[in-house]
Amino acid sequence: MFEPGKQFSYSNVGYSILAMIIEKVEQTDWLRSNLKASNF
Repeated sequence: MFEPGKQFSYSNVGYSILAMIIEKVEQTDWLRSNLKASNF
């Protein structure tokens, strides 16, 4: 762990895992279809 205000660590792994779960349940490519709809 870091001291407050010294460094940070960020990860999108949780969102990737959530997308894979949604894809399995709904049998769709959720991540790809939602990235197309976003303004990135």
